[in-house]
Formats: sequence, structure tokens, C-alpha cells
Amino acid sequence: MIHYPELVLDVGTGELIDGVAVPGHGLPETPGNRLTAWARLSHGRAIGKKEILAYDRGDDDVVQEGMTSILDIGGRAGDDDDACQLAITLSQPRVLNKPFATHGIGDFNQQNLTGSYDNIGIATGNFPGTGAPIAWVPITAIVEWGLGGTSHRAFVDFVQGATINLVASWLRVHAAVAPDAENVVRANSAWYEVAANVGPGWPRPGIAQRTVYLGTVVNGADSGTFAIPPFAKSAQVICMDPGATPSVTSAFLRFWQGPTGVAAGDGVGNYFQSGNQPLGFPIPNGAGYFSVLSNYGADARFAVLFDLAI
Repeated sequence: MIHYPELVLDVGTGELIDGVAVPGHGLPETPGNRLTAWARLSHGRAIGKKEILAYDRGDDDVVQEGMTSILDIGGRAGDDDDACQLAITLSQPRVLNKPFATHGIGDFNQQNLTGSYDNIGIATGNFPGTGAPIAWVPITAIVEWGLGGTSHRAFVDFVQGATINLVASWLRVHAAVAPDAENVVRANSAWYEVAANVGPGWPRPGIAQRTVYLGTVVNGADSGTFAIPPFAKSAQVICMDPGATPSVTSAFLRFWQGPTGVAAGDGVGNYFQSGNQPLGFPIPNGAGYFSVLSNYGADARFAVLFDLAI
């Protein structure tokens, strides 16, 4: 006698389940469900990769991005069962000197190097292929992730390596220079090598941070208004006076509801910083923008360092 699959009534919903059923046990388990969420999320995808960011200091007023994504992983389409805890590690940036001039093959006074160097491998005055010392560019990781019908984006400093903790069913990471500020610290034109990897679990607390460079601020004047980075939880002012005997950092850190800042008078908080503020100031609720009013005593370059809640 031939037995055909039966239509089994799902008592919980009153709907019919169309498919093969094991009597008394419901539908058979699919092989994919035996894998962990992390195994499904990362299956067949690169979970650790490098990319090159070609930085040109002549275009330091525009966003410069890497050639490709460092990480790009995701679960089955529309299946948020693949969501899990992710620990992302950003590596220490390395640098390769550009072998030729930006506008063509014309500068033969440089070496065509294939190796990359970190800050320990480059000493004073010997940036590979030149007679000048290296000035590192501040590289940002643009991190995008989501779960369900939501998606998020954060800007994170690469610094000398960092860790980020997320819960997500998909993830993308790529590198850029200054995606959220009008001014950056000028640096050597070069190819910067950056890398990241992702794995399951949270091995340690994240240390993600974001630095927004404000350029030179005139003493007694306001820096202009900048957007607060996503997921910022605290902030502190940094003064970058390169003099041999700089003065103590002294400035007002101001938070605003709108991008017009002082002009609209929609402030939500003022902090006065004198000297070091190691723990940072909390971001007031309702603040979307910030500015710095210099009390330094001389014109100097400023930045604001944000700790992120990821």
C-alpha cells in the first residue's frame, strides 16, 4: 500500500501545514537549523579581510573611502534567526608609500614598495621612499548593521586597533577618512592598509570611539556646529597646539538641538573643560549637534573625542 503525506492540523493556529510530517512530531527538521546562528550568518563569507584606502592630501576636504568593503556578512534573506552577538576587531592601520605621483608616472624619486609598515616600523624621518617623516591620516570605520526591520550606522576610529560589540543579523564595514566632519588632520598621501575581522560572542568590553576634527578655532570664538556622531555617549575636548610648551586645554563644550547653534539659541547644555577630562561629559538628551568655544588664550586646532555605546 502506498502512503501519501498527510495534511497535519496545527492546533495552535488552526492552519494546515502543507508538507511531509512525521506522525506525532510535526515537520522534519531541515539540516540548516542544526547550525548555530553564527555558523549560518558567516557561512561562505569572509570574516576577516584587508582593504586599501588611497588617501590624497590634496582632497582632504572631501570624504575619501576605501576601494571595497572590509566585512560584508549576512544571514539568509529575511531570516532574523541568524542574529547573534558579534565581536568586531579593527586592526592597527598600516601604510604603503605611493609608488608614483598622483597625476601620472612622473615622480621617479620614490620607491615602488610592496611591504606595509606600522607606526613602530617607521622611525623619525624615514617614511619609505621619501625624506620626510610620516604623518598618519585619521581613518574611520563605517560600521553598518541591522536586525529585523532596522538598520544602523556608526563611525568608529581605527586608532591603534579597537573592538566593537553588536547584536545583528547582517554586518558591513568599510574604511573612510572624515565622513562626518568638515576638517581633518592633513597627512601623508599614501595607501593605507586596514583590516578587520568578526567572530561570535563578546570577549571583552568594546572600546569604540569617534574623533571629530574641528580645524583651527580662534581664541574666544565658536568653532561652528557639527553633528554628534551616532551612538555617542560622552565627549571631551582635545586641543592640538603643536607648540613646545602648550597651554592647558580650556574651552566650553556646547550642545545644541539644531545645526544653527548659537544663531538659533536652541542650546541643551554647556560644559566647561579645563585640563584633562578623562571620563568625558555625558551627551544631554535632545542634543543633535555640538560646538566648541575656545578659551585657550591663542588660536589652536581643536577636536572632540566621543566614546560610543557599542
